[in-house]
This record gives sequence, C-alpha cells and structure tokens, in this order.
Amino acid sequence: MIEILFHPRWLDNATAGLSHALRGDLPLLKQQVNSGIAQLWEINSDQGKSWMISRAEKSGDQKELVICCYEGCDLKALSHLIYNSAERQGFDSIRFHTQRKGLNRLIVDLGFTPYETVYKKQLKKVIN
Repeated sequence: MIEILFHPRWLDNATAGLSHALRGDLPLLKQQVNSGIAQLWEINSDQGKSWMISRAEKSGDQKELVICCYEGCDLKALSHLIYNSAERQGFDSIRFHTQRKGLNRLIVDLGFTPYETVYKKQLKKVIN
C-alpha cells in the first residue's frame, strides 16, 4: 500500500528525510514550501518512507512539473504514480533536478533525457 501525504507547510522531519537531496538548498526550498511556491510530499510505502519537493512552472502554453528533490525508497517503483498524477493534472512534461550521480543513472533509466547543465562558482565576499 502507498500513502501520499501533501504538507502545506515545512515539517522538521522533512529536513532529515531530505538531508542528502537538499545539498545546501534548505533555506530556499523551505521558504518556497511555506509560501506555496513549492509542495512538500511524504510518501509511505511497503519499502519505506520517501520525501519529495515539487513545483509547477509554466512557459508559454507548456506546463511543467519540476521535481526539485527526492529522497527515499524505490523511486523506480513509485515513478508511475508521479507520471499518472502529472498527466491527470495537465502537465506537459516533468523536469527532475538531482546532484547525485547514482540518481542521474536511475533517472535516465526511467526515460528522462539530459536537458541542461548547471555550473556554479563560489565567490569571496568583499567587504567595502
């Protein structure tokens, strides 16, 4: 049995449940969830507990489900629920963000194709 719970506000146990997936984005994603820009999901299944943060984005007439982060049990087994839910809600596509190499391989196995590459450079703080 799979139970999917939507949480309209950030939960403290979500921080621990998403500890590997957040990678420094906790303040931003927590703010987005609390303001309603992003959604926090708790997924309980026979395999265990998972957490997901998603948001909807629109570009022109295209509506895209963005999975900001996912951590937990078998994403492969749960992916059909995500696809079906997105289709029922009228999404045209799904974009999945991850910084974890192992998850990158799984995402490709689920039929996703590379879409963009992001680079980051840390800067020194200059005090005037």
